[in-house]
Amino acid sequence: MRQIGESLICPACLGDASAPAVAGLEERAERQEQRDTAKRLEQAGVPAKFAESTFENWNPTTERSTRMAKVMGKYVQEFATSRRKRDGFIFTGAPGTGKTHIACAMVSGLARGGFISRYLSVPTFTRAVKASYGRPGQTDLLLRSVIDSDFLVMDEIDLHGSSDVDYTILYDIINSRYERSGAPVLVISNRPVDRLIVDLDGRIVSRILGAQPPIIFDWPSQREVRLSQRRFSLEGRPT
Repeated sequence: MRQIGESLICPACLGDASAPAVAGLEERAERQEQRDTAKRLEQAGVPAKFAESTFENWNPTTERSTRMAKVMGKYVQEFATSRRKRDGFIFTGAPGTGKTHIACAMVSGLARGGFISRYLSVPTFTRAVKASYGRPGQTDLLLRSVIDSDFLVMDEIDLHGSSDVDYTILYDIINSRYERSGAPVLVISNRPVDRLIVDLDGRIVSRILGAQPPIIFDWPSQREVRLSQRRFSLEGRPT
């Protein structure tokens, strides 16, 4: 027994009596975390086609693609510290090699881990920003939503547009995140690196990559592999 004020209390009895209340609090906290996670996933903007993309259902075709996925998975798991180790990533390679799958797996994994992560298609986002002109506060709200996120994926950067306004939007986002530090950007392109550097300008590329090299997805296209398998299945023989 313990003296608490004027009363003698049995600690074990007190623990038993409070157990349901503690369990209730834990259950409510778990439900709230589930709601928060669902909200982060919704705000992440991952396309429906890639909503279920994970590192576990990634199907690597080469040893190098297997190693790349492991490195990206570890980066996500250790994001609290790894976000400070490099400014960002550039994924380049032919269509169908899994660039968007891995990028969306990173976005979703970070959202489930409690971070604010965002996926955006550059041409779609640029149109939204232009459409917000003349609506007080809307342009800044759109830009802040991506600039202030913990992790940002910018897909289809090849289609950023050719006007000064298009380039300014792109530069403002990347430069603002670069100046923050610890706010990595991952951009996705189908173009070779040398052409991408000319297209985007060296300033943007250097702010994305820092001193790190781009990641080149130079293994066979998953789409071509699936198409070949489908042809084999339909015809009963290799094509």
